[in-house]
Amino acid sequence: MGRSIRVFEDGWESRDFVYIDDVVRATAACLTANTNRCHVLNVGSNQRTSVITAANNLNEYYGGLSTVEITGDFRDGDIRHGMADLRLAMELLEYQPQWSFSDGLRRFLEWANESEPALAGYERSIAELQQKGLLHERA
Repeated sequence: MGRSIRVFEDGWESRDFVYIDDVVRATAACLTANTNRCHVLNVGSNQRTSVITAANNLNEYYGGLSTVEITGDFRDGDIRHGMADLRLAMELLEYQPQWSFSDGLRRFLEWANESEPALAGYERSIAELQQKGLLHERA
């Protein structure tokens, strides 16, 4: 806490963040699904959230002690917007997400506060991206 939260690109790239309980429910539903074929199913929250919104929500949860820094850096292969197509999961599993982004984030952060932090995980991931030539810094 109190350290800068670094956000790649311009922060407006978006993701379909999904809370783990929704993933577990969907996975368990696969065990009893009445289908005799293999399928690839997407599981998500059915809600697009910008990375800058996620960073700001994270910062707010911890009392706004950090600054959110838009770096402009980008990673090779990163997509601009990601959204799960839930149609097949809804059809085969009757899957409906139960957790909104904000509620799932709050529950995750409550859990994280009770857990031991992984030391230097972020710095290690950035170093690995740089070592493999996958991280490009803003010119």
